[in-house]
Amino acid sequence: MKNNQKENDFFTKEIMAEALLRLLNKKPYDDIKVVEIADTAGVSRSSFYRYFNKSTKKDLILEYIIYLWDIYIINKDNKSSLDKAFLILLEFIYNYKDIFIILNKSGLNDIIFKLIYHMEKDLNDLEDVVKAFIAGSIYGLVNYWISNDFKTSPEEIVDIFLNLKRD
Repeated sequence: MKNNQKENDFFTKEIMAEALLRLLNKKPYDDIKVVEIADTAGVSRSSFYRYFNKSTKKDLILEYIIYLWDIYIINKDNKSSLDKAFLILLEFIYNYKDIFIILNKSGLNDIIFKLIYHMEKDLNDLEDVVKAFIAGSIYGLVNYWISNDFKTSPEEIVDIFLNLKRD
């Protein structure tokens, strides 16, 4: 596939995901129809099914945010310490807090968990059970963070956790 086609394909997916997020600000997830997403995005309904034939609206959001994460992480040091990796993840969530708030408000917390678990994929040294534990902990933190209007900065959160280390 040519690069231009790949760019066009992603652009279409991106505008559909952004349309869905805008719609989630106005109405419940279950009330949003594919045709509304397409109309809001300015594409045909068949475009949704072209890219997400057997997928759901959740898949559209998940793929979009994973793409944002993958672009974000490219510019970061992938061989950093666990503390630095935690800060990078929290900074991403903080930078895209509007999306996380929409997902939480819409009852789509399963997407938040899947995103966090995906974001940990680079922690190759850890067993899956440890990754699941960390993802669950961060998921709880994100829910707390959302309920407190993101008042604590990513740096402050990391500092709090670093101070928990035993001497």
